[in-house]
Amino acid sequence: QRCDPDPEVFSGEETMTRVFVSCADINLDYVTPIYFENSSRSIVRVGDFRFSSNMMNPPGLVQAYSVSVGDVNCHISSCQQSYSEENSQLCRSSLAMKQEVHNRKSPTASVFGTLPEAILREMGFVNVLSL
Repeated sequence: QRCDPDPEVFSGEETMTRVFVSCADINLDYVTPIYFENSSRSIVRVGDFRFSSNMMNPPGLVQAYSVSVGDVNCHISSCQQSYSEENSQLCRSSLAMKQEVHNRKSPTASVFGTLPEAILREMGFVNVLSL
């Protein structure tokens, strides 16, 4: 069964356009508002996200999509650190940060950087989901 194309949309030319979105190393950071009774913070880390589809002109009866997600981790914490303290744990932070902020760096942070999970563990986060 073929649907008749809308003459205002269809120019007479049949086309197919491949649309795709790829993202890597995504971090979604959520902090509860200050007016909440219990403060908390959650971070969702996504290693790879891909979305693709074929856009047809004239449009068909069915549209297909492909979504792929890999290496997903969810971390939660009941304590909140300031962003200055968090940034002091980054690799080469002494080059970019003011000296007084850098002096508050925790002694367990690595000078050369560590895996993100290890840094989150040092900041008091607990891994609750890994896919």
